[in-house]
Amino acid sequence: GLIDALNLPWLEPAGIARIAIVAGAAWLCAAIGLFGRLAGTVTALGAFVLHGYCWGTSAFNHNWYLPVFILGALAFAAPDPVWSADAAIRKNRGLPPLPQAVGLGATGFPRVLALVFCVAFYFCAGITKLQESGLQWTDGHTIAYWGEEDASKRVLAKILGEQMWICAVAAWFTLFFEVGSPLALISRRLRPIFILGWIGMHVGIRLTMGPRYFENIVCFALLIDWQGVRAFGWTGVFQQAPSLLRGTFARLTSSERVGVALG
Repeated sequence: GLIDALNLPWLEPAGIARIAIVAGAAWLCAAIGLFGRLAGTVTALGAFVLHGYCWGTSAFNHNWYLPVFILGALAFAAPDPVWSADAAIRKNRGLPPLPQAVGLGATGFPRVLALVFCVAFYFCAGITKLQESGLQWTDGHTIAYWGEEDASKRVLAKILGEQMWICAVAAWFTLFFEVGSPLALISRRLRPIFILGWIGMHVGIRLTMGPRYFENIVCFALLIDWQGVRAFGWTGVFQQAPSLLRGTFARLTSSERVGVALG
């Protein structure tokens, strides 16, 4: 769609293969913190081009839609001034350390944008179901059909196909975590619940129907408050962090509050 909209010429397989090599090399550099934002930008552009040309319906397919947009969000991330290949090289050569991040990269904007992409992805999936089938989608027949298709390969798929009430519950579960996904934008307390719900959907799809969405689950790592987890543990972060955050937030200046809100 985007390739046609921009009126770009279609590439031969050899040209697409070269773009894939460049994007893969840039991805590796971005992973180890080499060449700073340039590596992340080239990775994102390469992924968008590959997805827009032909991999959206073949090699990438559904399980790479969200990760491609997440790569675009990460292109705004600032390189780590300490834990990166660039920082190690500068230290080894006796050069000054990398400067601290400034601009959007210093505000947490990339993680917020990643959250917006996740919410938009699942919300659109839920709205599409309602537009195409309405509430009839919740009767479970669609899930049962796909379960019966893989019944000979997966035991859980066979059980799913034979128990319509389980399919109906799974359908309502899916719609809740898709159509209700905007709640993850406005509530920090509900966000972990939706993350777990999205993971549950993908695990269930994998065990009963076959499609693999492991790439999406990896993206959810950007949505977790890792500082809170490190300080309080997985349980304590939900119990203690909100009150501590309120006390800390009250002591911040206006500009500092903007940075916390974006992060």
